[in-house]
Amino acid sequence: MANTNNGRDTAVGYVMMSLESHGCDFVRSALALNEAANKGINWSTNYVHSFSLLASQATELLLKSIIATRICLENNGKPTKEILLTINKKIKPLLHQLDKIFNEVPELKKALKISNIRKYNANVDKDLLVDEFRFTIELDGEQKEISIKNLEGARYGVLAAKKDLGGYSQINTKGVANFLEKLMDKTIKMRANIIQKFDQNNLKK
Repeated sequence: MANTNNGRDTAVGYVMMSLESHGCDFVRSALALNEAANKGINWSTNYVHSFSLLASQATELLLKSIIATRICLENNGKPTKEILLTINKKIKPLLHQLDKIFNEVPELKKALKISNIRKYNANVDKDLLVDEFRFTIELDGEQKEISIKNLEGARYGVLAAKKDLGGYSQINTKGVANFLEKLMDKTIKMRANIIQKFDQNNLKK
């Protein structure tokens, strides 16, 4: 008998292991680096590039875990291979564009109290070129702006198609770390709720 729960099984298995789990690991690593910096370790020398890469990759993967979970459940009765191709077809064109990826999950954007996301690729001064996404969010009851690097800039710096020579100030990382922690928590809960609601609806049939 054919498995009619391929989509649900894929959501719980492949998506959790490949997207959610990896994204959460990256968040925890970024938080650990931020904590080390808070203890007085030289931030700019030892951690800034790792933190940039982890923050960008974590944000992308956690968002895409929600998108992929929905695709799995919407295509529950289809073969696993077909479901995975559908996921790839959806998320591949989004690339690493965090503004576009967030637009695919508006309720998460609302839950995180993000009022604006803008792509910023420009010279901060004559020697400092940055390629990043700037988020306006509510933190500690105030509207604040945090920056998360475009993944290519975080990976390759001056060798990226859009060069990034800028690092993070330690002040900015506190806001990013706070944001990542909330993103991880809300993503885990949202994905679990989506699957739970799907299961409840199936029981009624």
